[in-house]
Amino acid sequence: MSVDKSWLTSPRNSPEYEQGLNSFIEMCKGQIDSEGNVRCACAKCKNCGLIPFTKMKFHMYSFGFYRYYTTWVYHGERPRPPVVAVDDVAPRNDKDGVIKDLTGKRKKKDANLNEGNSGTKSKCVRDDFEAIFKEELYPGCTKYSTGDFLAKLMHIKEEYEMTNTSIDQLLRLLQISLPKGNKIPPSCDVAKEMLKKTGSGHQM
Repeated sequence: MSVDKSWLTSPRNSPEYEQGLNSFIEMCKGQIDSEGNVRCACAKCKNCGLIPFTKMKFHMYSFGFYRYYTTWVYHGERPRPPVVAVDDVAPRNDKDGVIKDLTGKRKKKDANLNEGNSGTKSKCVRDDFEAIFKEELYPGCTKYSTGDFLAKLMHIKEEYEMTNTSIDQLLRLLQISLPKGNKIPPSCDVAKEMLKKTGSGHQM
């Protein structure tokens, strides 16, 4: 759906900003869960948790809108799928490989691949970009989806100014510590790429 976001560039004390913020809050009513909670897109929470709707309204007026949240996937807006170059996916005769590329499950075969290789990025491409926020982080996990985990991870990285290397080490530990079948990405670069494709606005 088409959403007017022109108000985001207006001063916070302007009528345009206030009207736009009121429209956004009204839009959030459709995303309230059964317990009356909704994701908060304020500059403090950055969509990293669910809070009561009334508290979310207070946060939005007090802290302002999170400026890097450009596609409102948590609040009813559907992201536009990116165009994927044909050369970025596996050969047609590698049927299983193509499926694994699209679901982000292909294992890294060559540890010395160039980080700029577009083939590495293609394994994180998904047909349904909302699926990542419904996907279990590991079998039986009900607290966090894969998307929730990635958003929280990037928030912590930004908040505590953690390096990519430290995140890489943390992810490797989580991969081997959590139950088999977990969706922990192999590196910080892959995690950022996965989250970037959802349009959630985390640009690290």
